[in-house]
Amino acid sequence: DLETPNSDVQPKLDTKANPPDSTIKPFMIISQPRAAYTNDARINNENGVVRLRLTASENGHITEIIVQKTLKYGLARNAILAAMRMKFLPPEINDKPKPIAKTVEYRFFLY
Repeated sequence: DLETPNSDVQPKLDTKANPPDSTIKPFMIISQPRAAYTNDARINNENGVVRLRLTASENGHITEIIVQKTLKYGLARNAILAAMRMKFLPPEINDKPKPIAKTVEYRFFLY
């Protein structure tokens, strides 16, 4: 026996945040430069992920970088430098660019 869903229950839409007639364009990364592995990291066999929280203004410029997960031997620094060179289009609502915060990861592994 399958249970019939209650037809009186409707999903609640938040029309204040995004009115039904709004045009939304998502955040889009155009280029994400690679972060260089350092010689010190290779010598010391440092592997892992650097996680960064980026905040960008409406014009696509990065205004803040917070390191959420770090690595030693210059890898976090190189990840930050690479993130600063990222190119992207900010999200738009009704053709107006909006600021955004995104988490990005740089992976460093020796094979």
